[in-house]
Amino acid sequence: MSDQTIVVLGGGYGAEAAKALSVKVPAGFNIVLIDPRPFRVWLPAGLRMTCSDADNLEGLALAGYDNIFPKGNGRFVQGKAVGVTKKAGGGGAVQLENGEEVHFKILVLATGCKWSGPLDFPHSADAMNAWLKQCREEYTQAQRIVIVGAGAVGLELAGEIRDFWPDKSVTVVHAQSKVINAAYPDKYRDYAAAGLTARGVELILGDTVDSEIPTGGGKITTRNGKEIEGDLFVSTRGGLPNTAFLKTLDPSILSSSGHVKVKPTLQVQGHDDIYVMGDIIEWEEQRNAIKAQAHMGIVVPNILSSVAGNPPTKEYKGSYEIIALTNGRNSGSIYVDVLWGIILGGWITKIGKSKDLMVPMFRSAMGY
Repeated sequence: MSDQTIVVLGGGYGAEAAKALSVKVPAGFNIVLIDPRPFRVWLPAGLRMTCSDADNLEGLALAGYDNIFPKGNGRFVQGKAVGVTKKAGGGGAVQLENGEEVHFKILVLATGCKWSGPLDFPHSADAMNAWLKQCREEYTQAQRIVIVGAGAVGLELAGEIRDFWPDKSVTVVHAQSKVINAAYPDKYRDYAAAGLTARGVELILGDTVDSEIPTGGGKITTRNGKEIEGDLFVSTRGGLPNTAFLKTLDPSILSSSGHVKVKPTLQVQGHDDIYVMGDIIEWEEQRNAIKAQAHMGIVVPNILSSVAGNPPTKEYKGSYEIIALTNGRNSGSIYVDVLWGIILGGWITKIGKSKDLMVPMFRSAMGY
């Protein structure tokens, strides 16, 4: 039945939204959380986890959904969404790859990004173990590692590799003239770059790789004609919104980049019973975990208002930019876009993120 069901599609920060709804919805409502994996992957720990088995991250940064519904009013469904349909009068259904349909009164879209490279995690425990073993072997055996893309993922991966293998050659190629992107001031971009070059990481900026990145070792020629040899090439060009399945609902809700067009209440334009949070919303901001938490602070109260028979009134107005980049486990940098733009260095970044990658916070959020 769909008349009292709230479906949350996506088990990242969607899991935390499902947990919050489970606690607060009126009696009679039930929550269904859907995700292709039977566990949540804590992405801030993902890069270190692919490099090494140190700190038992595969036992800590992966967590099942057993404790998401503290009031017993929900269930988890493992499945991949391939479509969404609406029905006259409201509500609709999510179509899964296995043919199952999950009906909803209200739908929350929190499907996040599809990643390439090291963060392209498999959907089963056995495949995940094999993937981690493969990644670790590749990093261990390679002496010359070339990373294509100096966004947050590329920079953090370079720092992790330098931590575990100080003598390996690490090169990062980036299309822009400075690392990350122009959402951040030059002074911070230079600061983040300097932290890596001081550790012997080579940055090739203002250049890119147009050809297919080799699997394993080989040679690439950049757009500017520079030849780079490597034993391992790793793509870290960023994620793409996981929203193609929404074309079955209404292609007009997707922007040209594949993000979902929303109202300030974070309802889908033209579909007031569907809410959106996380990396897939069309909004002029950088996409990261802090923004997903801010979106949840709008979506959950608005749903609770709706199920109580009241219109949703909380509006998302955006938030200031903040980024925390690790540089291995003992350093990194933070930028906060307040006042004149505040840069925090390695010591505070180590305490806030680099040392434990916020894994204890993640496990607490998942009920462990």
